[in-house]
Amino acid sequence: MLVIKEGNGQYTVNLDGLSFKSKPNATLPNLDITSPSTYSHRISSSAGGFTITGNSGGALTLFALEGSTEWETLEPSFSKQVNFSFNEPVYNYYAIQTHAMNGNRIYRTYEIIWPGYVRVDGSNRYDVAINASKALTRNREDVKSVVITRGDTISDIIAGGPLAGLDEAPILLTPSSSLYSGTKEELRRLNPEKAYIVGGTGSIHATVEQEIKNLGIETVRITGANRYEASVNAAKELTNQLNVQGKSADTAFIVNGFVLTDAAAGLSVAINRNIPILYVAQSSVPTEVEKFIKDNPQYKKFKILGGTATVSDAVSKKISSLSTGNQVDRIGGSNRFETAINLIKHFNVDTKTVVIGRGDSVPGTKELYPDVVVGAPLAAKYDGAILLTLPGRLEDTTRGFLNTRHAAGFKVDQGFVQGGSSSVSDDQLFDFEFFMN
Repeated sequence: MLVIKEGNGQYTVNLDGLSFKSKPNATLPNLDITSPSTYSHRISSSAGGFTITGNSGGALTLFALEGSTEWETLEPSFSKQVNFSFNEPVYNYYAIQTHAMNGNRIYRTYEIIWPGYVRVDGSNRYDVAINASKALTRNREDVKSVVITRGDTISDIIAGGPLAGLDEAPILLTPSSSLYSGTKEELRRLNPEKAYIVGGTGSIHATVEQEIKNLGIETVRITGANRYEASVNAAKELTNQLNVQGKSADTAFIVNGFVLTDAAAGLSVAINRNIPILYVAQSSVPTEVEKFIKDNPQYKKFKILGGTATVSDAVSKKISSLSTGNQVDRIGGSNRFETAINLIKHFNVDTKTVVIGRGDSVPGTKELYPDVVVGAPLAAKYDGAILLTLPGRLEDTTRGFLNTRHAAGFKVDQGFVQGGSSSVSDDQLFDFEFFMN
């Protein structure tokens, strides 16, 4: 039996039930690291790098980026400078090992946190989604699935988005009638086993699905007679896949299917915690949703996103009555910005990582721009939050929340700014830097 006990970055290994011809040599080489002083080390955003210094008593000492096969040999007394470049990942892991002549070795890993932001932009919404996918899957070769929706509305993104949480998957966009060339290239790069296509053939044509199949990717289409049924079918698929994985969920989000401003900020939480998003009308529960709740009694906790003008108390009462023990809570605010903040507080979402995007509506609609929504998997990956702002300035409610957190000693490690400078102005980036230091 092998028992590993971790303590202060050290491991003690106890071997039981083994016999040896002679007593093994358990002498370890000396490895004394003087800097960094902790295994998780946060440097200033202006530092540009770090130095690892120390002494080794081993016959050979090696240093490398964690996971790399290219190890650099260090002197017995070493001082190694590592420089970062712009757009470097915020969380970096470096390994150092020293070998003794008897074959024993010590291996240590250091997490170096370099606070910063990455602007995830592109010439259009499709390219923003592609670049968000690249940021999400950086240094990964195991992307099992993707979520694909039409790019001109966020209705299907919100409904199908929680499926991204099954495999830490990206959300990609395409026009309805043809597979966007950049999206096709990203699918080739990712080479996933499965693509969840959200929406019927009126949203994403059959020819687009065939193009995806021609890339050797299995497709699963999530559709319905209307957006209510589509949200239910996405919830069914999520529930079924969680069952296959031996997981269960007890919470569902309830949102107005035609007013999706409040739902956008909740998508990262839904992805991170495997929470389905069900669409309702302002004052009634569609029969499709009602049936899903009755057929899936494991869902006992329902969170309404938005105020009573968006989802009425009548809906809350109806959901409570559908099954014994149903608990319905409301997460709202005076506006979408405050609702996003209250959602963070309700779920105690970590704000070391934030995805920042414009929170104003597309003209003539009650929907947000898709840039911030396709960034939800990024926030979910790091257990982070979605923050909404205005194109030209940091929105007051969001600024106040960050100020309060910063004053209490909580700093932002990394920010993903969704969209170009016309979506989130460059001036706001200086504001965000303040909350990192």
